[in-house]
Amino acid sequence: MAEVSLGEPSAAQEKTFVSVFHELCTKFDFGVAMYNLVAEQGEPHSRTFLMNLTVDMLGISVEGIGLTKMQAKHDAAYKMMFQIRETYRAGGTLNSVPRVKLVSCCEWLEKCGTLKEDIPKPPTEPTLNPAGVLTEWCLTRLSNLPDYRVVRTSGPSHSKTYFMTCKLGDRVTEGEGKSKKAAKNVAAGKMLQILEDEEL
Repeated sequence: MAEVSLGEPSAAQEKTFVSVFHELCTKFDFGVAMYNLVAEQGEPHSRTFLMNLTVDMLGISVEGIGLTKMQAKHDAAYKMMFQIRETYRAGGTLNSVPRVKLVSCCEWLEKCGTLKEDIPKPPTEPTLNPAGVLTEWCLTRLSNLPDYRVVRTSGPSHSKTYFMTCKLGDRVTEGEGKSKKAAKNVAAGKMLQILEDEEL
């Protein structure tokens, strides 16, 4: 069987995990990557999404988690590529994929520089919150950061409710909470949902 030509990853380091994995599937004829939302939990302003990713030819399935559907999709794509590489490193095989193709695939992934030595913590860890996720999203894709402002408060001084807006370009969302931080996270979560809807 002829060896698969590596070629050059097309600026993969600037791409998302989903686009890199799509390119990998196309280049190595792994077939279609099937993403399915399997769970959605939490309040409307602070949901967690669980996305299943299956590639029949590889015979493996992974689940990604995120604060948005798109984030869960990226997490799943990363985990799938990570699993492919770890299977190769362990000397294993993937379904009917010839070893030579698996070797070429992993060499291509290394050239991409997409994968780290371990899987990052899920974005739902307490260290990450919607405001943090939104800031990270803006830093990687936009030239401006979200602008947060307390627009009003209500309730007695010992039990205030804060209302905060999040402005990003011409998009504006509002969140409320028992602290400024909570209100900020609610507003950021709503903004992430808008951005996700625009991407899908």
